[in-house]
Amino acid sequence: MYRGFLETPIGPLEIKASVSGLIFLDFLPPERCGESRENLWVAEAKRQLQEYFSRKRQSFNLPLQLKGTEFQLAVWKAVLKIPYGETRTYQEIACLLGKPGGSQAVGQALKSNPLPIFIPCHRVVGRWDEGGFKGGKNRKLWLLSLERAAVEKPAAYQE
Repeated sequence: MYRGFLETPIGPLEIKASVSGLIFLDFLPPERCGESRENLWVAEAKRQLQEYFSRKRQSFNLPLQLKGTEFQLAVWKAVLKIPYGETRTYQEIACLLGKPGGSQAVGQALKSNPLPIFIPCHRVVGRWDEGGFKGGKNRKLWLLSLERAAVEKPAAYQE
């Protein structure tokens, strides 16, 4: 297994990869950063994340090595289709998957997302609030704000 660390505006991230692609991303406190042993996928993930945080990238182009239940994989695949700067509710994802009463199951699947940001679970919100996020509420709100600011027209150009 390979791993690397990246300092970001929302704190340090740990990225893990196999020889075939990315397998894990985690939010860390600064004191938990350790020794890197990077490969091509870790280095490329770091580069693409830097571009994302600089508002120069809206999607990622990396192989993801996902392991989960059939339902988790279906949820993660659906979340990958949410456009940059947009959100969907847990209910919308559940309905899309043919499980109209499955909002909580969608939330549980997202809680198990091994690659937040790459699989943009921060774009899934509750009907009345922002919902949960593996990295915490503040990080979720920051990521949503980053994306919205990048896609909204400046006030001078709005009709």
